Amino acid sequence: MAGDPFARLGFERAYSMETSSITRARVSLLAKLHPDRHIDDLSRAQALRDAAEVNEAARVLVDPEARAQALLDLMDPSGAPVSLSTDELMELMERREAAQGVRRGSREAAALESWIVLERDRLRVQVARALDMMPKAPSSARHALARLKAIARLEDELTRGSP
Repeated sequence: MAGDPFARLGFERAYSMETSSITRARVSLLAKLHPDRHIDDLSRAQALRDAAEVNEAARVLVDPEARAQALLDLMDPSGAPVSLSTDELMELMERREAAQGVRRGSREAAALESWIVLERDRLRVQVARALDMMPKAPSSARHALARLKAIARLEDELTRGSP
């Protein structure tokens, strides 16, 4: 998203946010931007553009990974993407390969799903801690976020049933 989604919805830049607060801010701003509140076509068109920005900002802030990425982009705009280590990539590849022959609902599938949930939760905590230390540790936050995104892709592949 172009711009600052935090500022667009009236929030301080922070990783920890309540979804309900984001929703309330979005609804409040959209009520002010409703087309019926604008008389001429020009202001109505601008209100529609502003409403689209509000919706996009809310979409970014509601998603923890997108919110983390937005924070990193705002706080460390020159930061380069971080790659996972060979060991991390190998671990993910091994888990993906192990999942290929697993039957849905089996004990092996449940174990993999459990690992994904635990790893995702652990990484979200790691991302939050690293972002709290910003601007001191942008690479740590970027690395944790890169791993979190890889776990999310693995989870998506497993739920679709095709790695």
